[in-house]
Amino acid sequence: RVARRLAGFGYWWAREDARAAERLAVEEAERERNEREYAESQRQRGLEEYQTVEGKIVWVPQEQLEEVARRDREEAEARKLVNRLTSHIEGFTPSWNNTCEQDYHRELQGYIKAVFPDARVEVQTGSSRPDIVVQNIAIEVKGPTYSKDLQTIADKLMRYSQHYDTVIVVLFNVQVNERRYSEWERGIRNTFGDVRIICL
Repeated sequence: RVARRLAGFGYWWAREDARAAERLAVEEAERERNEREYAESQRQRGLEEYQTVEGKIVWVPQEQLEEVARRDREEAEARKLVNRLTSHIEGFTPSWNNTCEQDYHRELQGYIKAVFPDARVEVQTGSSRPDIVVQNIAIEVKGPTYSKDLQTIADKLMRYSQHYDTVIVVLFNVQVNERRYSEWERGIRNTFGDVRIICL
């Protein structure tokens, strides 16, 4: 009796598997049909399909295709640079526990310049003067970092974001309780989007 029940359950399970596979196949066929119809409607409107460097499909007018491709390549290169720079900074360890911000600045600047020789220091742009600039990336350095230092960063981000594509905030020796810091970081990311925050 138990064997018959198990066999019946196995049969039911196999049938359910087959039905689920059939449903998935139908849904996939429907999705492909919708994609074909959408592509055809876009072509009828005179648009061309373009696949971005990241693999996303966009539809653009024929005469703008070259410009879109150029911008896409530039943005991909910029993202690559930001990722390389971020990764490089994350690997930095100060040679001692500095007591003043200028010491952190100087040591980090030397470390960055060794790999990114075009890095410049305190470039004035309008009323903005980031600690370090690499191409179109501003780097703001704080350390030791107290609550009052976190407050000033939002103001600087407002100004820097008008002149630079990306801002990287590097915080040394953070002297802020964990809850306060987490709220601040969440607020910064929600307000400013792709700001990179590195705690060392």
